[in-house]
Amino acid sequence: MNDPMSGSAVKILSSGRIGVAVQKNGDSWKVVLRDRNFLFPDVFDLPEDDLKFLKVKEISGTKVKSLISGQIDLRALTEGSCILGDISPKSRYKLKAKDLLGGIKSILVAPDLDAIACYYHGLCSFYYDIMDFPEESDHFDENDILEYVCEFSSHILSNLLESPHTVDLSSLISLIEYNETVLEDFLNEGIIADEVYGKLLAKTDADEICKESEASMKKYKFALEQLCAKDDPEAIKTRGYCYYSGNKLYRQDFYKAREAFHKYYAMTGSAQAANTLGYIYYYGRCNNGVPQYDEAFKYFSIGYAGGYYESTFKLGDMFNRGLCVAQNDKIANELYWQVYNQNFDLFRYEKYDNNFADAALRMGNCYHYGIGCEEDLETAYAYYLQAEYAISKRIKENAHYGDTVVYSSVQKEMEKVRDRYKVHDSKAEFVRPSWALWLGIGPRKAMIRIAPFPDGSLLLEATPLKCYKDKDEPPKILVVIPQADYCSLKSKLMVRTAPQSSYEIYGHSEKIIFNNVTYDVATGVTTFLMDDMPMGRIKTDKYTVSAPTPPGTKAKKGKKYRFVAVKFEHSRRTYDYLCDDKTVQIGDYVLVDGYQGETRALVVNVFERYESQLSLPLTKYKNAYKDKRGDNL
Repeated sequence: MNDPMSGSAVKILSSGRIGVAVQKNGDSWKVVLRDRNFLFPDVFDLPEDDLKFLKVKEISGTKVKSLISGQIDLRALTEGSCILGDISPKSRYKLKAKDLLGGIKSILVAPDLDAIACYYHGLCSFYYDIMDFPEESDHFDENDILEYVCEFSSHILSNLLESPHTVDLSSLISLIEYNETVLEDFLNEGIIADEVYGKLLAKTDADEICKESEASMKKYKFALEQLCAKDDPEAIKTRGYCYYSGNKLYRQDFYKAREAFHKYYAMTGSAQAANTLGYIYYYGRCNNGVPQYDEAFKYFSIGYAGGYYESTFKLGDMFNRGLCVAQNDKIANELYWQVYNQNFDLFRYEKYDNNFADAALRMGNCYHYGIGCEEDLETAYAYYLQAEYAISKRIKENAHYGDTVVYSSVQKEMEKVRDRYKVHDSKAEFVRPSWALWLGIGPRKAMIRIAPFPDGSLLLEATPLKCYKDKDEPPKILVVIPQADYCSLKSKLMVRTAPQSSYEIYGHSEKIIFNNVTYDVATGVTTFLMDDMPMGRIKTDKYTVSAPTPPGTKAKKGKKYRFVAVKFEHSRRTYDYLCDDKTVQIGDYVLVDGYQGETRALVVNVFERYESQLSLPLTKYKNAYKDKRGDNL
């Protein structure tokens, strides 16, 4: 045969046994032999001149059928190599669910883990390496039953091999017998079992299926409709979210979404359903845009009790504005802070699909407008920078319904603060070592390396250290410098001291490991401690953290686009839409895609942006069209 290759079947000349050569080392090969025990094979290092490399023989479809149905062992079929060759073109075998169920059932009658492992390996080798998969279909047929049975069988076998002493064999056999009836019902009467539909829905979600072919979407929607007709809770929830956001499967319809979530909530008591119903009522999505705050407060309260952050900050909005509840900005501030604090760590671990942006926007509003705290524009701008950075990351990773509104709200609030809080510098200066708090000290340790400069200033390289809850790396540092219009996650923090500074590291280390700091105002000395033990000190007049040069206005590159900012009836917010029609001016009415299809809105601003200046990807903007029916409708 050809030159010896790793993974080839070999015959040991001195013993006649057949195995697989897996690794060459000089003139020897490591050979694995499963002919006597599949789970615990023999492994030998053998000289190449004691090996004969074999060409794997073709196998007939009849023998493959015998393998799948449990009538022949993989080792016997392959003469001990356990490598399946190609199937003879003259006798192709199409995998049958009946054969597979029969094979699984036969080896469970008198279970032997070694035989089960060998059978499972043979099944996987055929299914993934040799089997010809059918072309995609837009309807359910025998191939769907087969796929369902294969996944069911694979799950049974893998569980049995992983935990043989915890598996109830009689229950497994009962499950196999049930699936035999599923197969018979289809073959005899064409009935598709609910489990087959459920398998498809569990395999992927509605958003992902909308990225696939028309045939896949048609089959998915059919399965969803079948299960919804039988009041399957998960199917009702899935279709409800399709109606809520609108996609290629279902046109957006808030009335049907509300019906679905009321039904799902009644069946399950789900706080997730309550949270979604809260949004429907808060924005009056089934009431011509007129909010129904009493219902919103009821369902947001349930969502809050169930731990949903969206419900938590929406309750904060209601307390802030006194909507269906006595106005209380202290409670609003506390609810916003809960969401911010609980999502902060997730964000530092670069998990962007969370509510950090929503909470940071609201914390910015608290300091901007004095909601439950003193007005502080610099702090407000720092939170807005965090919100802008976070929502940009979230949109890029996994955009959600309403994310463009969050981004737009952040931009508008930042513009208001810029008028009163001037962005003027590329660095932040600290007299006290408050920058150390960015490292997350207290809950975790941090490390500082120090490099002195000729003028007596020091460059500090500060990094958080791993702790027990870190799976891979410690969290990033969220560096926020409002003076520089800068916010970013960093792996390390570079801090420069003033000239004529001094330092001392205790012990023989070249670095300071600490989880706490103290500062002496009279001497300007920062002491770094591990718990209560001093680890080092720095004396300086100030610390400086520098940001990259503020980018200023983004470069004007790419195509220029025309936008309109519009207001809907009963809404205080404005929304940006693409509009190529140059006859549309401020004061005109336009039609846009809204909750109930086309919705009429008033144009309050017209502006242009180059592609490089767009806050969001171009595909995220919807179009607006001039309403030619007149202003008095």
